Amino acid sequence: MFHPDTQLLIDHWTGLARAADVRGGIPARAGLYPEALGRCLPRAFVADWQDGQAMLRLAGTALELFYRRPLAGDSLAALWRPASNDLIEAALAQSVREARPVVVVGLAPGDPAVPVEMVVAPLRGPTGRPDQLLGLFAPAVALTPLAKGAALLTARVAVAAGEPGRPPLSLAAVQGRRIA
Repeated sequence: MFHPDTQLLIDHWTGLARAADVRGGIPARAGLYPEALGRCLPRAFVADWQDGQAMLRLAGTALELFYRRPLAGDSLAALWRPASNDLIEAALAQSVREARPVVVVGLAPGDPAVPVEMVVAPLRGPTGRPDQLLGLFAPAVALTPLAKGAALLTARVAVAAGEPGRPPLSLAAVQGRRIA
């Protein structure tokens, strides 16, 4: 069971993905209206997705307050401890590849550590290719910056939400020649 804010983003994205004009199970960025996220908007972000890397384009004010700096231009993986990078990168790639939201469950530093979820879901740009990720951080309690030190999160597990928006890739042959 996901945090209610995580579920809100999943439900909103799923609604966008079910529109008749959606290609490949991934909705267009133009169809997203930020105000639909309501009170979650300060913890939301949009990241550019290119060559398997996610770079933050926009980050909500609550995220920037937690990290104590503007986040635009930073790698999404840089918000997590280096030991979490493989899991984060795999979760982002899975979201785009399978055309569905993926939730990363982790911990924010503190005493005690605070459980947090990060949900990401792919969006199509004007070119028709998935080139952005919509995301949201949903902490169990309000995120507050530490008195000192880096406020990096620790990823524990990634879980895909819902059914894949595209079928899995498979090989096909025509007259003995592989074509896909």
